[in-house]
Amino acid sequence: MKTIVLTGATRGIGRALVRPLTELGHTVVACGRSTAEIDDLGSAFGPPHRFETVDVSIWEEVEAWAQRAVPFLLSLTSEHNGRALSV
Repeated sequence: MKTIVLTGATRGIGRALVRPLTELGHTVVACGRSTAEIDDLGSAFGPPHRFETVDVSIWEEVEAWAQRAVPFLLSLTSEHNGRALSV
């Protein structure tokens, strides 16, 4: 299975993709602008999936999210490949 990074997960196509991707066994790391919707996604899907409130039109928020997401993504990669990664 794959780890899918998804923006716009709180509405429209992004929101519509979350459930089918998780049902296919993929891990979803996603963001969206609505904190309430992000909280709902976190409650509905839980770990190993990860959902955060981010406005992608604000570069500083995207940059901060990427800084948090990259170590998380690397840990998932390590778990799935059965070997440790060094960064």
